[in-house]
Amino acid sequence: MKGSDHEQGSEESQPEASTSDTDPLAGFTIEDVKSVLGQVTDDILIGIQNEINERLQIQEEAFNARIEKLKKA
Repeated sequence: MKGSDHEQGSEESQPEASTSDTDPLAGFTIEDVKSVLGQVTDDILIGIQNEINERLQIQEEAFNARIEKLKKA
């Protein structure tokens, strides 16, 4: 009987948590959320990719300078 009391208690607390007052995503569809997450993810990945490309270009220039020094030696 203790188990059934616990189940009833948890069922009673769930409607409070799912009200529109506490749900920041109320009014948005799954497609809305997927679209926004997709855009944010793309923006973040583009930023990371640009940063990596800049760092690789700096390293490439440094290695090319070293190679030129070795060719002259």
